Amino acid sequence: MGWSTIIGGAIGAVVGGPLGAAAGAAVGAFIDNTENTETILDAPKIDGQFGLANDQDGTFIRFTFPSLPTNTILRVSASEQDRYVRSTHANYADDDGDFCILTLIDNSTHSIYIPKGVFQRQNPSSITLHFSFIQTDGNGENATLLGQNRYTVDIPTGIYIECAQWRPLIYLCTHLGYADGHLDTSEIETLMALLVEELEIPPSELSQVAQMMQQYNQWTLADCIKHYKRRFPEVESFALLKCLSIIVEADGVIHPNEISMIEQVHQLLGLPPSAWQECAQSLGLIPNQSNPALKEYRDLLGVSETATTKEINRAFRKMVAEYHPDKHQNLPHHFQQFATEMIQKLGRAKDELLKVAPA
Repeated sequence: MGWSTIIGGAIGAVVGGPLGAAAGAAVGAFIDNTENTETILDAPKIDGQFGLANDQDGTFIRFTFPSLPTNTILRVSASEQDRYVRSTHANYADDDGDFCILTLIDNSTHSIYIPKGVFQRQNPSSITLHFSFIQTDGNGENATLLGQNRYTVDIPTGIYIECAQWRPLIYLCTHLGYADGHLDTSEIETLMALLVEELEIPPSELSQVAQMMQQYNQWTLADCIKHYKRRFPEVESFALLKCLSIIVEADGVIHPNEISMIEQVHQLLGLPPSAWQECAQSLGLIPNQSNPALKEYRDLLGVSETATTKEINRAFRKMVAEYHPDKHQNLPHHFQQFATEMIQKLGRAKDELLKVAPA
């Protein structure tokens, strides 16, 4: 099962993700015609607010530009000593190898995240970030420069470690793995498959991933979500929740504590509590009460849709007594076989109904 199919490619496409072929081509042609690695572009400044915060893995930048039109493309580049800075990783580089982030600004407040060590710097002095605001037409063509802002900032130096950017996801999945009291091998393997196959973490960094998993308690669930939303604001909440649901399904058993933790994540993502039931059903974490199979199970045990755990267990014991082998040992073989099959069906019905029953 491909992870891109599972989460709609949402997570894997965040880092260096395309804006679309037409828009990308238009922006690329525009940049080629207006700047090069030796010359710093000059343009009007856009009014707005800019804030920066460093964490252990990089720099979070939040900005607000109320006057920008919808679907403005932001190109972030960097310079020191009037020369553009090159990038250490292709996900953060343009065709010339210079540092570059392209993102679509779909509202007035936006954010980007710059991992530590992504700049090829000559010295650890401050660096200048260039925010170029570019607008294209509805077809992603005819790029126009709206303005450019420059910010001289202190960004810590360091070594670029690709898996470090995904620390919030790694910590979050590890929290979830331990929700049932035990981190299963299959859950670890599923997380590693996500990191290597879809997020393209180098296999050489898996030992560092393992170290992060041992440190997961350094962050609470709230910390994980805060940093995750800072680093990957474009990822839809459902994509993350779907990813987490697959982690908990890896060992073949979905524990109530795991469901409860995913519900906490649902709330921390800012989603309304009233949407949880439908979301959990969509994720396959809890059965849909209107599922025809559940109605069949209720009819088999003779219980209502609101039957409690106690009522379901009582009905099960009563029905099993009717088909107990001792009552049918003197009957023909096919009757005994039918009784055995009924007990198995009753057991399955009880197990499924207990999953959705109120306490």
